[in-house]
Amino acid sequence: MKIRQSTRSNPLSLSPTLYSNAGMTHALGSPYWRDLFDIVIVQAMKPSFYSNSDRPFRLLNPRSMSQTWRPVSSLERGQIYIQGNVGDFISMTGLPGARVLYFGDHVFSDLADPIMQLGWKTGAIIPELEVYA
Repeated sequence: MKIRQSTRSNPLSLSPTLYSNAGMTHALGSPYWRDLFDIVIVQAMKPSFYSNSDRPFRLLNPRSMSQTWRPVSSLERGQIYIQGNVGDFISMTGLPGARVLYFGDHVFSDLADPIMQLGWKTGAIIPELEVYA
C-alpha cells in the first residue's frame, strides 16, 4: 500500500501514543504503519490544537515513550511528534489550507474547526452508515 505517491500524509491524533499505535497497526495491518506517513502527530489535544499557539511540538522517542522538552523547529519525516498547534504545523510544512484534506469522525472537534478556521477540505468517517452499505 503506497499512501504517499505525490502527496504528503500526516496522521494527527488526539489519542495517546500507545492507543494510536495499536489502532493504526490494526487498521493498516502492519506494525510498520509509520513508514507510510511523512509526519506522525499524537496527543494533539484537539480542539485546542487549532486555537492554542502556546503548545509547541515536541519529539517523541518511540522506544522509551519519552518526549523531549525542547520544542522542535522543524517537522521531519519518520519522526513522531507530540502535541503542537496548527499554526506551527502550517508554517513547518508549508501546506496552505486549500491543499489539506483532513478526515475525522467527530463533527465538532474534527471537522468544524478545520473547515471554518483554516479552509481545509474535510472528510467525515461515519461508522453508523455501515449498516446501509
